[in-house]
Amino acid sequence: MTKCNKLFLSNTVLLVLLIILFSVPVRASTTGWSQNYGGTDSDYATALVETSDGGYAIAGYTGPFGAGIDDFFLIKTDSLGNLEWNQTYGGTSIDRACSLVQTSDGGYAILGETLSFGAGMGDFWLIKTDANGNMQWNKLYGGTDRDAAQSLVQTSDGGYAIAGYTYSYGAGSNDGWLVKTDESGNMEWNRTYGTADRDIVSSLVQTSDGGYALAGQTYSFGAGEGDFWLVKTDGSGKMEWNQTYGGTVTEGIFASLVQTSDGGYAIAGETASFGAENQDFWLVKTDSAGNLQWNQTYGGRFSDTARSLVQMSDGGYALAGQTDSFGAGNGDAWLVKTDGSGNMEWTQTYGGTRSELAASLIETSDGGYALAGETRSFSAGHIDAWLVKTDEQGKIPEYHVRIKADGTVEGTDKIQQNGNIYMFTDNISVDDFSVEKHNIIVDGNGYTLRGSGAYGGGTGFDLTNRVNVTIKNTNIQKLTTGIIIYGSFNITITGNTINGNNRGIYLKFAYDNIISGNEIATNNGLGIYFFAGSHNIISENNITDNQDGIYMYGSLNTIAGNIISSNNNDGLVILDSSMYNHIKENNITNQTNGIHLTRSTYNSVFENNITDNSVGIVFYKESSNNTIYSNNFVNNDMQIVIYPANAENLSVNVWDNGTEGNYWSNYNGTDNNRDGKGDTPYVIDENNQDNYPLVKQYIIPEFPSWIPLLFMLLVLIVTVITYRYNLHVKPKNQQKHVKPETRG
Repeated sequence: MTKCNKLFLSNTVLLVLLIILFSVPVRASTTGWSQNYGGTDSDYATALVETSDGGYAIAGYTGPFGAGIDDFFLIKTDSLGNLEWNQTYGGTSIDRACSLVQTSDGGYAILGETLSFGAGMGDFWLIKTDANGNMQWNKLYGGTDRDAAQSLVQTSDGGYAIAGYTYSYGAGSNDGWLVKTDESGNMEWNRTYGTADRDIVSSLVQTSDGGYALAGQTYSFGAGEGDFWLVKTDGSGKMEWNQTYGGTVTEGIFASLVQTSDGGYAIAGETASFGAENQDFWLVKTDSAGNLQWNQTYGGRFSDTARSLVQMSDGGYALAGQTDSFGAGNGDAWLVKTDGSGNMEWTQTYGGTRSELAASLIETSDGGYALAGETRSFSAGHIDAWLVKTDEQGKIPEYHVRIKADGTVEGTDKIQQNGNIYMFTDNISVDDFSVEKHNIIVDGNGYTLRGSGAYGGGTGFDLTNRVNVTIKNTNIQKLTTGIIIYGSFNITITGNTINGNNRGIYLKFAYDNIISGNEIATNNGLGIYFFAGSHNIISENNITDNQDGIYMYGSLNTIAGNIISSNNNDGLVILDSSMYNHIKENNITNQTNGIHLTRSTYNSVFENNITDNSVGIVFYKESSNNTIYSNNFVNNDMQIVIYPANAENLSVNVWDNGTEGNYWSNYNGTDNNRDGKGDTPYVIDENNQDNYPLVKQYIIPEFPSWIPLLFMLLVLIVTVITYRYNLHVKPKNQQKHVKPETRG
């Protein structure tokens, strides 16, 4: 038994521990789902195959489990991504797997780099296992310096070809390196490729003529500071030709290669020379001699890097990697589908509010896609290995849920219908949840609606052009927007916990709606964003720890009885021609600005506690004729800020109701007549002063939500009693006064 075998860790305790720690699947359809696998630290998936039994095998490396700092891991799942078994392999140092094949005997071969074993500062390491991941043999290849493996194929003779780059051998700083072995991993021959500068091979295929093609990046050849590099060899590794592709900047450190159905080649990676900006996905198509036929870029304003490429059964291409330009978070997995000429057909992003990466892509036997990589948004630890399965359009069916206009539910079996009530029976993960029916109640029943599947982000409840819909008792998490109310009225949002989204609730052209009794917290952007609507009531919500509490462009709305606290910027922002809103009985505390008004007039702000903010209220650009009274301004660093102070943009407001003003914790005046009001005004600036400042804090009335209901019930009871009394008593009284008929 070799030293590697002795240090190889694969035991029942580890297996049980991993099964306990690995995540529970979220799905409703066998055509789409996502799974993450990992412990309390970092786990990375780098390579993926669909296995002969219809399941999946994933290779990568793990920090929490195994013998060393990082160890190779091999995970086997069923067709739905449920863990069947896993194994780790490694020593006391760093060992990282990068490539995987299922071998012709049903076992697996795993390639990577090891610092635990070998002759140098990192060696190629090839491990062969049986069908259950038990190690059968392992081999090392390398010299006294670093040798970094990148890509593996099982060759037509049953042996293996492995490629990467070497600092131990070759002509330059580092050269591309191709090693050919027999079926037992014994080296048959090896070749280096490169000259005096840096040359890297990152992808390898055995070609239809029995030779090899290698793709990577070269600094020795080409036009720029690192170009795509394609090398073609014969069956003994002797170079037949090589070609470079690139501009004046850098291309292709993660180049991925396929031989195409027409005998040519396609290479995917990233380019900084071409495209929109920064780095873009780059797809290069060549003929069989490596001559460029066409190329396409895909990307946006920020960095977009392709890691994996497949030619699809329809003759098109699919590329996967990471995008900073699109998606929900700080780097999402990105799948791009093209036609046979590289024209984009569609794209999909997958991720949450943090970062995700697709490192390996395959076309599955059902015509869909599977992607393996890493997730930070949905991990049990710091980073988890991540497996995503989609349909042929890159979508995950469960993540598109509809309550249709005819009352049926599409996209999940976790909603039970009883008349006009739709009740959750389990947690649901979505990319969008469309409510297309009027006059219904959606009761989350304490379960969670979240964007924690492959997409993350996305939209929660979409109430567009709806009437009389109630959303209640739902935990709404990890979505781009938790609830959208667009062009709708008589919507009630109550009793929900809306947290950890990019934006909590978005209202646009919304009228006569009620948002009451919700917990709206820890959203990365706005708790509530309100654009163009009126006669809405936002009451008795806890709106805390968001980037901003409420942003409102609208008139004739009521914001009452809320706790608006500890939001990073502003508690309540009233913007641009918002008029006749009532802001009352709120606790607005511990923000940069408690209330911020810009170009807003004729609003009433009364009976609020505005405390412990950097600024109590900010008035900006002609925010005039607002009435502010019976509020407590306590311990704000600055109670009121009004700017700019030029004549064109004056903000002049009313600071009392004719008899009472506000309580100011920094008011130093006297109350000689003991009427509870200061003898001198509280001066804000030359155009604004409180003429009746209170010397004691105003007592904000507290009316729990059940008191108005009780009062209405009592009124109803009295009305019914009075009606019944009149119904029975009046006829009797009328009979007493009927004059008898006289006869003559």
